[in-house]
Amino acid sequence: VLASFNKNSAYSCEAGVKYFTLSALSSCIMLYGMSLLYGYTGQVNFSELGSFLQNHQITYGIVFGLVFILIGFCFKLAIAPFHMWAPDVYQGAPTIVTAFFSTAPKAALVTFLIRLMNEELVNVKSYVQPIFLYVSALSVLISAFGALRQQNLKRLLAYSSIGHIGFIFASLSIFAQAGTDSALMYLVIYIITSIGLFSYLVQIDDDDCDIANLSGIGKKQPILAFHLSILLLSMSGIPPLAGFIAKFFIFKSLINSGFISLSLTLVVASVVSCYYYLNIIKAMYFDKASDNKVAYSKGLFIITSVASLINLVLFLYVEDLYSLIELKG
Repeated sequence: VLASFNKNSAYSCEAGVKYFTLSALSSCIMLYGMSLLYGYTGQVNFSELGSFLQNHQITYGIVFGLVFILIGFCFKLAIAPFHMWAPDVYQGAPTIVTAFFSTAPKAALVTFLIRLMNEELVNVKSYVQPIFLYVSALSVLISAFGALRQQNLKRLLAYSSIGHIGFIFASLSIFAQAGTDSALMYLVIYIITSIGLFSYLVQIDDDDCDIANLSGIGKKQPILAFHLSILLLSMSGIPPLAGFIAKFFIFKSLINSGFISLSLTLVVASVVSCYYYLNIIKAMYFDKASDNKVAYSKGLFIITSVASLINLVLFLYVEDLYSLIELKG
C-alpha cells in the first residue's frame, strides 16, 4: 500500500504490485519453513527450540525449515539473489516510502535474524553458513556493478542497500560474537547515513530523482553539498568517516576468523562502489547547474547536517560505541 501510495504515478502503482506479490511469496516461503520447523520439533518458543536443537539429532526437515525461513528473510532484506524487486520498488515508490523501506524493515529484520542465529541457526551452522557466505559475496558484487550505470538516485541507492546488507551478512556468517557486534555497528551507521541522504532526496520530485538534479549544488548550496558529500563518502567507506570504521571492524572479524577470500571480495566491491558515489559528488561540484530548484526545508537540512556530523566525529568515539554494542549483545 505504501509503495503504491502515489496513485497518479504508473511507476508507483507498478512498485506496489511488485512489492505486494513478492512480499506475499516470501511470506509463504517463510511460513512453510516455520511449519516444517514446528512439525519436526513441536516447539515455537525460541529458547525451547534452541534447547531442542542442541539435545536432539538434526534432521533434514529441520534444516529445510530453517533454510526456508532464511530465504524469506533474504527476500525481505533484498539480498542477492532475491533482490530483483528492490530497484524497481525503490524507484517507483514515493521517496519518503523508499526511505522507510531502506531503513526500518532492515533494522527490524537484521536484529531478529541475529536472535534467530544465536538460538537456532548456530546449531545448524554447517548447513546455513555456506548460504550466508554465498549470498553476502553475491550481494556486494551485484550491488557494486549493478549501480555503475544507474542515473536515478533511488534506484542507485537500492543497489547500494543490497551491498550494505551483503556486508552485514558477511559479518554474521562467521557465527561469532565479534561478527554480530560488527554487523550491529554497521547497521547503526548505515541507518544514520541513509536517513541523512533521504532527508534531502524527499524534496525532489518522485518521478525525477536523478543525479542530474544535484548538478551544481556545490556552488548554489555549498554547505548542503558538503554534508551530502560526507554522507556519500561514508557510504563508500572512505577514512576516517564512520562508514570506514564500520567496514574496518567487519574486515577485522572476517580476517581473524580466516575468511580471507570473502574479505578480498568485499574489498573489490568497496573499491568499485566508490565510483558511483564519487560520480554523484562530481555532479554536485563540477557539472553545470540544473534548472530544477529544490525547496529545501530547514528541518530536513538539520537532519542531513546532524547525520553528516555524526559520520565525521564518530571515529573519536568508536571504542565507546563498540563497547556499548558488546554490552547490549
